[in-house]
Amino acid sequence: MRADGNLVIYDIEDFVIWASGTYEKRFAGARLRLEDTGSLCIEKTRGLCLWRSGGIALCPQIRFLHK
Repeated sequence: MRADGNLVIYDIEDFVIWASGTYEKRFAGARLRLEDTGSLCIEKTRGLCLWRSGGIALCPQIRFLHK
């Protein structure tokens, strides 16, 4: 989590692999929180999520077929 509020994932050579795009002034000083649903949340005020990843609750169920 960068100071400007942008969540960024880097590879081992410091190249950006993915970024949340949350670098506007309103995100500065924000923090990352893992919710009970499995979503990642970028927030400045506890309970006020400015950006949400989606989480496992939004994923389709996977069915395993056994033969």
